[in-house]
Amino acid sequence: MSGNKLLKILLFSMISLVFLTTFSLMGACRADEPADTGTQTETEDEEAAEESTEEEDIEEEADEAADMEEEEMAAGYMDITAAEAKKLIDNNPDLIIIDVSPKYDEGHLPGAVNYYLGDGSLDAAIPDLDPEAMYLVYCHVDSVSISGAQKLVDAGFMNVYRLEGNYAAWVDAGYEVETGSGDDAAMLSITSPAFENDSDIPEKFSCDGANINPELVFEGLPSDAVSLVLIVDDPDAPGGTWVHWTVWNIDPSTSSIPENSVPAGSVEGTTDLGVPGYGGPCPPSGTHRYFFKLYALDIALDLDASAIVSDIEAAIEGHILASAELIGLYSN
Repeated sequence: MSGNKLLKILLFSMISLVFLTTFSLMGACRADEPADTGTQTETEDEEAAEESTEEEDIEEEADEAADMEEEEMAAGYMDITAAEAKKLIDNNPDLIIIDVSPKYDEGHLPGAVNYYLGDGSLDAAIPDLDPEAMYLVYCHVDSVSISGAQKLVDAGFMNVYRLEGNYAAWVDAGYEVETGSGDDAAMLSITSPAFENDSDIPEKFSCDGANINPELVFEGLPSDAVSLVLIVDDPDAPGGTWVHWTVWNIDPSTSSIPENSVPAGSVEGTTDLGVPGYGGPCPPSGTHRYFFKLYALDIALDLDASAIVSDIEAAIEGHILASAELIGLYSN
């Protein structure tokens, strides 16, 4: 065999070997591609599973929170912290705060009334309380405040809150407190010879009659009161609570306001009629409730006759020694 021929054979063998090697490598790469894709899919699946687990954990936490809230509402009243109670008081001037402890005179929340659970005072007061009003109950121990709040719920009261941690939590939060005899708050009352509580107001005192104020009688006034405030309003008015009469700086020795009169030295404020003075019941239709609310204060108010009810409510905050109310009804 010639040298040239042998060289050609060797070259052909080498070229064939190169092609075979190249095709083998390409095949190996193609074989590896599905494995890479599988690994990527596996990673994506793991990430999706982790995200799903996180979402499930969040949903589970939300469900647990909802369950806890439902359990609290199932008790019929809501436990709130001192900070939440302060906000509730500040935003709801008609909130009724009830101290059910025997230690009221040692310290209590501003404006609180004392209906001691242990001597039956709360049971005696419940029939005269408005079940549709909002209440905050507290004591010096949990067991008593829980029982007090539950008594209101059992009597059909729907808006009842209990101060979690009671009086101590309020003090620890640094909020204002008052001291004094609980007898004053429990004894204060406002009545009228013209109508009983929760009964019809005679036409004479409405816009359909003479439109003059009925006689009002005050009893159980605190001995340390500096002035009295009277607010008359209708919470059933179509556009929201309608103010019919405001009077402040009433002499604390005043035991009554005679029919068609204003206490000497007091100030009448601007009502929702746009002028100072009394405006009698005048519902557009149906039966409305008219609240005659009396407050005994530890200060006199520095307000003129242009003041409206929101000005009064802001001025008396933190200065209420005792309060009472009389409810009259009028239909049209």
